[in-house]
Amino acid sequence: MVTIAIDRLIRSEVPMRSKQICTKQNVIKITCIYFIIFCLFWSFYFFPYITQNPITGSCAAGQPPSYIYFLTKLYVPIRAVFICFIPAVIMLLANIRILINIRQSKRRVADRTTRHSTETNIPLPNVSNSQQQNNSRQMSALDRMLVYMMIANVGVFLVTQIPFHIYSCISYKPIGLDKFTIELLRALFLVWSSLYFSLAFYFYCLASPLFRHKFIRIIKYKFCCQTIP
Repeated sequence: MVTIAIDRLIRSEVPMRSKQICTKQNVIKITCIYFIIFCLFWSFYFFPYITQNPITGSCAAGQPPSYIYFLTKLYVPIRAVFICFIPAVIMLLANIRILINIRQSKRRVADRTTRHSTETNIPLPNVSNSQQQNNSRQMSALDRMLVYMMIANVGVFLVTQIPFHIYSCISYKPIGLDKFTIELLRALFLVWSSLYFSLAFYFYCLASPLFRHKFIRIIKYKFCCQTIP
């Protein structure tokens, strides 16, 4: 979702160069880079220090103490920063910049139309007026679609991810709760955070009329045996 936000930012910031930047080849490269980074990020789980309790099913770390210190004191805050807080900040800043670019684009279009009518002092033909109105409606619909997509993406991410990572950071500190309550709360927060991966994509895409139109056509094709136009 961070990559999608950056993709939308590039398309609104440099629309002419976006076709050379936002390509399938670059998507493949970024996917490979992500794969390597996150494989290295979670590679410590392959160390022979992780054991599992056969009764409770919970994971436990054995010796050495330095590994336990890393797993309980360093890894959780690092994960919260790189997996939650930095992506949230990037998406917020990117979406704010997209909104600014949308407003500036609208202002430039309005100024150009006003300047043209003021300089010529001649009313525009009906065809041109209708074409400008159609273009304006299309831009307004596109702007609303982008806004809905951004709100859905950032909103679901903040609501689902931040509570779990905040609780993960404080659960290893004394908070006056017994072990069972701490594990139960962690499980509930973990389930809540997992909802992002099942809902965010659909909220993000369903905000797009183009996606909804294509989705309905595919559903009709699958269940009604109709041909896709």
